[in-house]
Amino acid sequence: MLGILAVLVALAACSPAPAPPSTGPGQAQREALIADFIEAVQRNDAAAIAAMTDRQVDPRAAIAALLDAHGGQAWENVRVTWGPDDFGGRAIYATVSAETPVGPDSVTVLTIWEAGRATLALGSATGVDPGSDTTSPRP
Repeated sequence: MLGILAVLVALAACSPAPAPPSTGPGQAQREALIADFIEAVQRNDAAAIAAMTDRQVDPRAAIAALLDAHGGQAWENVRVTWGPDDFGGRAIYATVSAETPVGPDSVTVLTIWEAGRATLALGSATGVDPGSDTTSPRP
């Protein structure tokens, strides 16, 4: 019995990041979206990130700022943690943390599940005050 407990403790110490908050509709697509996002940020690929956003917003300024701060760096030991599901599966934050050649890095991005598609909430809608939040409250 003590041997089994020691194995369980050892496995717990090596366990991956916590599971996403939901296994409901869209979570698998959200996870794939964040994996693609991680690759695109490392490649400094603004076009790929733009393709991951809602087609009704203009993400160019947000993507430029994101890539200026985090793009083009090799990330190692990447971890994704998911925020709480406070919006019934529609909007969930993902925080990507990693080590880079210049030190630790972290990016938090809101994922949206709508109309059978996962997208990133980057950018602002046309005709909306650029200073206003067009997504949802930040945790």
